Amino acid sequence: MADASSRAARRRRWSEARTQWFGSSWRHKEEDSAMSRSRLSVIGAFVVGGALLFAVGLFMIGDRRLLFTDQIHIATEFSRVRGVAVGTQVRVAGLDAGEVVALTVPPGPGQRFRVTLRIREDLQHLVRTDSVVSILTDGLIGAVYLDVGGGTEEAPVAQPGSAIAGRDAIEFADLIEEGRDTFRTVTTEVLDLKEDLSVGVKTLTETTRSANDLIETVSGDVKRMTSAGADTTVAIEGLTNDVRRVVANLEAGRGTMGRLLTDDTLYTRIDQIAAHTQESTRSMQRTAGEIEQAVRSFRAEDGPADRLRADTEEILGHVSETTERLAQSAEALQHHWLFRGFFTRRGFYDLRDVSVDEYRRGALETDDRIALRLWIDAAGLFDVENGREVLSTAGRQRLASAMGSLLRYPRDSTLIVEGYALEGAPDVRFLRSETRAEIVRDYLQRRYRRPAALTGLMPMGNEADNSPRGNGQWDGVALAIFVRGSAVAASHDEP
Repeated sequence: MADASSRAARRRRWSEARTQWFGSSWRHKEEDSAMSRSRLSVIGAFVVGGALLFAVGLFMIGDRRLLFTDQIHIATEFSRVRGVAVGTQVRVAGLDAGEVVALTVPPGPGQRFRVTLRIREDLQHLVRTDSVVSILTDGLIGAVYLDVGGGTEEAPVAQPGSAIAGRDAIEFADLIEEGRDTFRTVTTEVLDLKEDLSVGVKTLTETTRSANDLIETVSGDVKRMTSAGADTTVAIEGLTNDVRRVVANLEAGRGTMGRLLTDDTLYTRIDQIAAHTQESTRSMQRTAGEIEQAVRSFRAEDGPADRLRADTEEILGHVSETTERLAQSAEALQHHWLFRGFFTRRGFYDLRDVSVDEYRRGALETDDRIALRLWIDAAGLFDVENGREVLSTAGRQRLASAMGSLLRYPRDSTLIVEGYALEGAPDVRFLRSETRAEIVRDYLQRRYRRPAALTGLMPMGNEADNSPRGNGQWDGVALAIFVRGSAVAASHDEP
């Protein structure tokens, strides 16, 4: 019985333990299942959110690149594409309109870059055939973008695939070069004005000296008149004393006259004469004082002398203004079709109107004017500093030697500095020859004070007729002076 009771007790405990273990295991499984479903929900929400964000980002990038907008392609051309590349922003009248999609490199240096633009179709009506594409920047150092200017109402709308004009960007170096030319022109004008001012000052000095001489002459005359008046007063006073003594003798009845002229009438007349004489003396003294006052007034500040000086300056100003107007009128007549031939025959011309080909054909030579040339080789004439040619010390000496043989001709003869260059493409040779001619011309103007209107330059490239080399080419410069035939003959006659 006891064993049966103990076995029954063990079976109950085992049954309770098994029931308790199965219940605990079931509860753990249910908790793990709930946690797995929660993790899957979070992961699913994260994946869905990431996909939405990716889709939104892709849409925003495509919208910014105008991938979802109807577009057209327009082409343009530039000589220089500073900062322009595929993807560069394009604006139409300041509004974001597209981007650059292609940039074609030209086959040669003398041709232009072709740039293809992608523009929104809804802005096509603003792009006309006369619109101009410009290369601009945001501010001074901002990003580069292309701006399509709105055309005129009369011009038709640019069609897809068509080409419109392009305007190259203004380089800072070009502005510096233009400023240098302007400064050079201003310097020349200032030098000319200095010469005119020197002549005016010299004329004014001579006028002032003449006025001072006149004042000194008048002052001497006044002094002599005052001295003469004083002598006259002394003489009149002596005469009066003598007359009084005579009158006294007459009143006393002494002498023949006293006896004959005892009448008071004669005395009265003589007394009147003395009174008139004294009045005359006082009048002369007043006159001398007025003359001295006039001289002081003439020499006083804001007096006639100052007014004379001011009038002289005004006259000089009018003369200068008249001369300037005459120069302007002569300049206008030189360009008038009716007088152009006359001025050309007389030697008046504007180098800006003369091309290189016309110059080669002898545009500056006439029946009475011939050209004399001195050829100077580039070797030893120029040095290279920081990649640019400059005039060397030996080059200055060679120019001085050349100018020594040209200074015997009249100063009003036209001097042209011809530039030549052998190396490089035709456009490179042209620019290099122009730079060389400009360097030499500027030096001659400063060193020998050559008038700017009579000293010019002509870029000749590499072609040089009658050059010392004998092959029709030259590398360096040539000084060509255009002299009248009579002046050449006179210079040859000089010892």
